[in-house]
Amino acid sequence: MNKNNRLHQIESALNLHGSVDVYSLSKTLGTSEMTIRRDLSILAGQGKAIRIHGGAILPTDRYINGNGVDSRALLHATEKELLHGRLLNISIPETLFS
Repeated sequence: MNKNNRLHQIESALNLHGSVDVYSLSKTLGTSEMTIRRDLSILAGQGKAIRIHGGAILPTDRYINGNGVDSRALLHATEKELLHGRLLNISIPETLFS
C-alpha cells in the first residue's frame, strides 16, 4: 500500500472511530509501527489528528463522527431552533431551595 492510500485509510479510521492506535493500524495496513507513527505525524502536521501515546485522536473541535463544525451546526437546525424557543420560556428559580 502506498503512502497516500495509507494516509487516507488512517484518516478514515480516525473519522469513524475518533481514535486509532499504532499497533492495530500496523497490523491492519500490513506495515511497520514506525511507518504508522510517521503517517500519524504527517496527519498531525496537517491538523487532522492529535498525537497521543500509542496512537492519535481527532481534534474534537474539527470533527465528530466525520462531520466538521460547520456541517454540525446545520444538522437538526429546526429542532435546535424549537429547543431554543422552549428554553426561553422556562422560568428559573432564584435558588434551588425556594
